[in-house]
Amino acid sequence: MHIADPEQAETDIQVSLTLPAKSPKIQPILCSFKDRNIYAGATQAYNIQF
Repeated sequence: MHIADPEQAETDIQVSLTLPAKSPKIQPILCSFKDRNIYAGATQAYNIQF
């Protein structure tokens, strides 16, 4: 999964992910963009395991 900071605010973004076919639980993900020298179009990639 790729998560972007479209406002380039360099703050934390909380994402909740659920894949009902894999698991009924909701997987919270905290994406920190603090002090990352964000530029337009930057993303962070995460490997998610259920």
